[in-house]
Amino acid sequence: MRKTGGETTENARPGPPETSPSIVLLTPAHRIESELGAALAPLGLTVSRLGLLGTVAAGGLPALHIYPRQRDALADPDDGKRLRTLSMLAGIYNLLWAIVVVLIVRPGSRP
Repeated sequence: MRKTGGETTENARPGPPETSPSIVLLTPAHRIESELGAALAPLGLTVSRLGLLGTVAAGGLPALHIYPRQRDALADPDDGKRLRTLSMLAGIYNLLWAIVVVLIVRPGSRP
C-alpha cells in the first residue's frame, strides 16, 4: 500500500509531494521583490540612464516570468520540468542583477 496525498490505496502511483512551508512563505516575498524591482526602472530613469536596459530586464524578468511560474508550480506540482525552467530563469535574473550592480559601481573609474 502506498500513501498518496493523505489517502492510502493499493497499486496507486504516489501523489505530488507536500508543499514546503518555506516555499509558501518565500513565494509572496518574491512577488513583492519582483514588483519593487519593476518599479525601480522608472525611478532609475530620473537618476541616471546608465544601465537602464539591464535594470528593466532584471526587474521585469521576475514580475513577468519567474513569479507566475512559481505560483503555477505551487498550485500544480509536476515531475520537475517546470522547476528546471524556473531555476534557469532565476539564474538569468541573478546574472542580470550582477551586471546592473557592476554598471552602477563601474570598477576602475575614479571618484
